[in-house]
Amino acid sequence: LRYTSVFEIWDDILVNRNNQDRFITFILVSLLPFLALPLYLALGIVNSRHQKSPIYLHIFLSLIFYFALFNILSGILYLWTIPVFILLWLGSTYYIYKKKILNRY
Repeated sequence: LRYTSVFEIWDDILVNRNNQDRFITFILVSLLPFLALPLYLALGIVNSRHQKSPIYLHIFLSLIFYFALFNILSGILYLWTIPVFILLWLGSTYYIYKKKILNRY
């Protein structure tokens, strides 16, 4: 086994496009529960017993949109995908939360 320093790992990520894609995917998948919190609150606070809402369909579509968006952005922005995607996703999900929940309650 060979010891790899942190600098060597980052050099490999910066040079190798395949490792960049894997790094972006791993980071954004691990942040999914935190980043989707405003959206899931907006979908789950409304009482589904009184209102026929397709909550599971919305969650499934939001997951598809999440993965598709960061895959598209990673091809354009490379490592800048992570901060740009986080700001874009949190801003849009908070906007949905604000429009759907904060205006009502």
